[in-house]
Amino acid sequence: MRTPVDVVAIASQEGWDPLEDPRKLFPKLGQIELAGALPGEGSPGEWLVFQVTEEGRPGARQLRIGPHRFVPRFADLKDLGSVEAARFLFTRQGWDGADDPGRWIVRFAADYALALHLDREQDGRLRCADRSLGKVACMPFEQANVVSQPAAETTQLLYDPANAEPLAVYDWSSDADYVAHVVRALAGANDPRLPELITWLELHRDDVAGRISAIGVDPELAYEALRSGELAARLSADRDVLAAYFATVRDDPGIAAAVAKAIAQEAEIGRCEARAAFERKLVDEKEERQRKLDADLAELRAKREGELQTIMSVREAEALVDLDRRLADRQAATVNALDADRAAANVEMARLRKEIDALQVERQSLVSAVSALRSDAAIREKAIRAAGAELARLASKMAATEGRAALIARPLTVVSASDGKERIDRAELGRRIASCSLLTAAGKEATAAFAAYLLAGEVPILEGPDVENFVRVAESLMAAGRLIPFDADTTVLTPEDLWSRPGSNLPSQIAQAAGHAAEGRVFLVELRGIERSAARHWHPALVALVRRGMLPRPLLLFATLIDRDAEEAQAIPPGACRMTIERAVVEAAGLAAPTLLSGTVNAIACRVDVGERPDDLSPATAVLTALPEMELSIATALRVARIAVEAAALAPEASDAMLKAARRFCCEIGSVRNDEARGEADRA
Repeated sequence: MRTPVDVVAIASQEGWDPLEDPRKLFPKLGQIELAGALPGEGSPGEWLVFQVTEEGRPGARQLRIGPHRFVPRFADLKDLGSVEAARFLFTRQGWDGADDPGRWIVRFAADYALALHLDREQDGRLRCADRSLGKVACMPFEQANVVSQPAAETTQLLYDPANAEPLAVYDWSSDADYVAHVVRALAGANDPRLPELITWLELHRDDVAGRISAIGVDPELAYEALRSGELAARLSADRDVLAAYFATVRDDPGIAAAVAKAIAQEAEIGRCEARAAFERKLVDEKEERQRKLDADLAELRAKREGELQTIMSVREAEALVDLDRRLADRQAATVNALDADRAAANVEMARLRKEIDALQVERQSLVSAVSALRSDAAIREKAIRAAGAELARLASKMAATEGRAALIARPLTVVSASDGKERIDRAELGRRIASCSLLTAAGKEATAAFAAYLLAGEVPILEGPDVENFVRVAESLMAAGRLIPFDADTTVLTPEDLWSRPGSNLPSQIAQAAGHAAEGRVFLVELRGIERSAARHWHPALVALVRRGMLPRPLLLFATLIDRDAEEAQAIPPGACRMTIERAVVEAAGLAAPTLLSGTVNAIACRVDVGERPDDLSPATAVLTALPEMELSIATALRVARIAVEAAALAPEASDAMLKAARRFCCEIGSVRNDEARGEADRA
């Protein structure tokens, strides 16, 4: 069925706000239909709380009722005090405290209420509908659920139970009366089935009472026991009355026959009268409803036709006004667009004329320049021929002096092989880095990672504002007094150019340090300003040599950038280890540097014993499996594993040293799958 619902209020944070004109939200009548309602589900005068949903195509504004619930009327009868008193009132005596039938929530005790469906009967009282007697829900009473009837002048209250679960469900069906009627219809008071029935009811009462005492107070069981006891008492009393009556009249056949005949006649008369009265009432009610329905339909049709005519007139006038306004706006917009295009075209034409004039002037100047260049080229060609002759003369002179120069050539500087500083193992180096007072917390982590990278065969590239201070502290902690600086320039094209300067056979400082490192002495080599050379070519080749162990392990090489925005710095291939050094050294480090970084007894200068190159990288397998967010090829996985093993040697007491070093290295070489994983790796 489709049941119309009048809309009178809308929910807000403060409660229910009455709608001044429901027809604005629900056009024409201010109503909405409850589709799919069961017959008798919604009676006139009942209240419904609902949400509105749209159906049909988007924008069609076809509204229907979505999730909904009925809100019963509320009556406070807490003086009843018990369920049995409420059952007697609403099933037998009848309640005259209200006029409206339908759903009700009745408070029968301080903390409990009953959900009832009441019908008005012929005596004007409200009683429970027969269809609802089988399941009467008892629920906890909440004063906050009591609300005033929205947009109404009466004092009637409503009760919104929302999703409250019932505490118990009672059966108020007239089973006891039906059983009593059946018993009275038995052949006689001495029928053997009657005592047996009474005995069963008493046993049921005793059994339920026993369960109540065993498990505590249960409203449903207590109600069931009371009902069984009541029925047993009524049946026992009826049996006694029938027994006394039959004892009086059973010996008088005339009385028995008269009584039987009177009962039959009375029953027949009652049936005929009831049938006739019911038929008259049915005809009258049908005629009355038909008349009322015809009148309502005529009134509704006239009202709807008037409203429709009014709405059509208003909509037509609004449509005409809106059409005129849109046409005027479109015409004005078109005129403005044309004016703007014309002005822009004029400006563009003026600009093009200026450019043509400028191009003509430039063409004249270029013609003059070409003529000048041609004359200059002729002069330069003569100079080139003269320079060729001079070069030939110099070449012959150089060949004559080449033998003598080879005999007297010596390196400008000689790297010393002295070794007078304290030697420490890698674990002690990790502890001294962690306790260095010149480094911040970030600087200690960066120094430990830097040491792991160098020992693992990487050539990290340092950049940032704090590189110089960081290198001085790292030199003292790892290779005190043995920092070999090498300034890169445009002549460095291959790793071999680091070992000897192009144009000479002299070994560089790096070549000398490599010779001493082959004997076990530790040297820290700084390749400064690599962006001024062809770093994109020689740096990957140098890293490959160091990573494969083709250079001495004690020769620790790293590079620095002076201009990180230079083209060559940006052109270094992906996968290079680039460390950004900032806020690594404490602000007051300059005051302690003369004491801690010099030759005093309190100096931190020491030299690390790099040990043997580790060949077993299997301990890093667990670390690799813990990096699902990293992109690891075979080559990258071997690099990460070697870093993790070296980090474990630097911090043997820290269980997470391998994982931290691996995550940091993956971030610095760019092996992270996405920005989210990169952020997690940075935090780790």
